Amino acid sequence: MFPVSRKFLLLCAVILVIAVGTLGYQWIEGWDFGTALYMTIITLTTTGFAEVEPLSETGRYFTIFILLIGVGTVAYSISFFMNEIFTSSYQINRRKRMAKKIGNLQGHSIVAGYGRMGRVISRELLKKGSDFVVIDNNHEHIREMAGLGILHVEGDATHDEILQEAGIHEAKVVASMLRNDADNLYVSLAAKDLNPDVFIIARSNEDEAKRKLIRAGADRVVSPLIVSAQRVANTILNPMVEGFIDIGGVNLEADKRIQMADLCVDDHPNLLGKTLKNVGFKREGMIVLGIKKTSSEFVFGPKSDYEFQQGDILITLSTPENYREIVEDI
Repeated sequence: MFPVSRKFLLLCAVILVIAVGTLGYQWIEGWDFGTALYMTIITLTTTGFAEVEPLSETGRYFTIFILLIGVGTVAYSISFFMNEIFTSSYQINRRKRMAKKIGNLQGHSIVAGYGRMGRVISRELLKKGSDFVVIDNNHEHIREMAGLGILHVEGDATHDEILQEAGIHEAKVVASMLRNDADNLYVSLAAKDLNPDVFIIARSNEDEAKRKLIRAGADRVVSPLIVSAQRVANTILNPMVEGFIDIGGVNLEADKRIQMADLCVDDHPNLLGKTLKNVGFKREGMIVLGIKKTSSEFVFGPKSDYEFQQGDILITLSTPENYREIVEDI
């Protein structure tokens, strides 16, 4: 059974009231169709013209019935359709403004899906002041994101045109957090095809989907079930460590957090040729845990005389404030 829209029901109600009024006047007063229709319209619109023909007593009672039933129906219908027009105009203008903002983004992130994972990711990115766009086709989610001021595109993330609307060509990262593995596979394929340089993080619910997602172009595959299970196991084995470290960072105080973040040497050419000791990250409150090199080799706990090279990615530990200050000073 197909759902019936409110617009259709209201339109049918107005037509029904007009039809009942017209047929009623024809039957009660013996008027022709044109006269009966005219009387019905001026009655429903409360225009206030004089009666087109003298009414019988039954006709007057019928007019009262039309006024009581019909005027309310017509007034509500007009109000509803006017609201629809204004709302539609507002939404069109809002989408244009949002499309303009998205069009100005460069190096931003795209989050496909605003479910439980997408919502948490979006709020963390919003908290950190990072540029990102969310793609979702759920109307409730769209309203929530609009209220939070989150840039978003309404549509199916597996479609090329929706990814393009989200600025895939200028995006740095795509996080596909859709519930269905097949959808995440399509997003990975489409995103990599449109932007071969984009870094893709894909959600996987089944182990066998991980290999397919990597083949489709995903650079990282995350399984919420496996991550949660590993976290619980680690809590059992190392309860004090897990009490100290959480998913978002390290809790030092109730109002302070230390975050892990990467720092790409290519984005900061001033670092090339310098050593950890020369830069003095540690003095500024940043610890370099490791360095990922272009050869995929990972240098854990680099020494102070390590010289930064092109393509190096530093894995750092610091407070968000220290991180921002250090990056700005580089």
